[in-house]
Amino acid sequence: EEAKILPMNADNKKYTWSIKTEGAPASISEEGVVTLTEAATPGVTFVVVATADDFKAVESNECLVTVVQKTIKVTRINLGESEINLEAGGSHGLFYVSLLPENTTQTEVEVSSSSESVVVLDNNDGSFDVVGLNGVQNAIITVKSVDNPAISSTITVNVKELVKNIKVSGTQQMFV
Repeated sequence: EEAKILPMNADNKKYTWSIKTEGAPASISEEGVVTLTEAATPGVTFVVVATADDFKAVESNECLVTVVQKTIKVTRINLGESEINLEAGGSHGLFYVSLLPENTTQTEVEVSSSSESVVVLDNNDGSFDVVGLNGVQNAIITVKSVDNPAISSTITVNVKELVKNIKVSGTQQMFV
């Protein structure tokens, strides 16, 4: 950042950057570039000062700097499987959502079913239990990033009806 010296016609337009806050987790170069140390955490604040190098009168101006969390955007959602086959009334159990890169700061996802009458999702601490309700139908589970809805992944759920009755007709013979 560049400091402006006023009045514009001042004889000496030199200034010095410094960090006023004692123990601040940062350093500052002669050009005013602030470099954070590993001790800097989101929410920490400190004051940066530009001081004029004029022997007649020393005037300075302060700037409050707040450390914020760097946003690491989610680039991919991995569900581990692309298709689930269930019997009506059955349950698949949990499937886990993993976000890439692993250090993304955009971790909030929205999970939906294309047909709640076919597949119900039960949230359980970041994982989801898939329960098939009706026979011979399909549904698509979509998991998308809340911060970037264009990043999503899907699982197709095929729900098949259970065999309830077997009827045998015709003559049967048994051999010994």
